[in-house]
Amino acid sequence: MKSKNCEEPVFPEVSGTAVLGERGQLVIPKETRDALEMNAGDKFVVMHTHQMIMLLPVETFKSHISKMTQFTNQISKL
Repeated sequence: MKSKNCEEPVFPEVSGTAVLGERGQLVIPKETRDALEMNAGDKFVVMHTHQMIMLLPVETFKSHISKMTQFTNQISKL
């Protein structure tokens, strides 16, 4: 199911499972890595809420923060 304003599906894709290793490592399923063009050495911001873990590429995170800062600056001038 796709959202009306976005190419991304409304519901997330399920591409497998992962097991937490003794040292806290997870292996992201290959299907997901390929679909998101993830590579060894990529860096992520790790967030958690409501029993969910979110991985956001650092560059994507920076971009969102920058856009939010610009918006905040615009509305503060009103």
